Amino acid sequence: MSAPNMRRIIDTVCGVYGYDRRPFLRERRGPRERAEARQIMCWICRSYGYPFNAIGLAVRRDHSTVMYSARVVEADDRLRSVAADIVKIIDAQEAPAAAAVKVAPPAPPREGATAYKPVDWGAWADRVRVQESRKLHANRW
Repeated sequence: MSAPNMRRIIDTVCGVYGYDRRPFLRERRGPRERAEARQIMCWICRSYGYPFNAIGLAVRRDHSTVMYSARVVEADDRLRSVAADIVKIIDAQEAPAAAAVKVAPPAPPREGATAYKPVDWGAWADRVRVQESRKLHANRW
């Protein structure tokens, strides 16, 4: 399964903690619970493979703040268990979406048809030469 959209991660963390997304991302300082939620969100995004710079842009923080957040969650067992629970929620949200996508198998090729049309590079080069020649002569007159 591919990594979920970062917006979905942010919305899920905000929903678990009961925060609105915009003020949550906008505020620089606030209660400790809000900082912990933001740290958990950074750790979850990092666990899905997002780079520190991209996470920092999404949460409006510097990449070094995101690195610190990931270290804090990694060191604290309580925060890590909360983050693991939120990851389960995110994966449960992603599972129905992944199951709903059905890709039709490719149509079988027609009899006698090739998968691609071979390119005649000689004819292509001749066309390019003629076009360049016309441009050159058009600019002279």
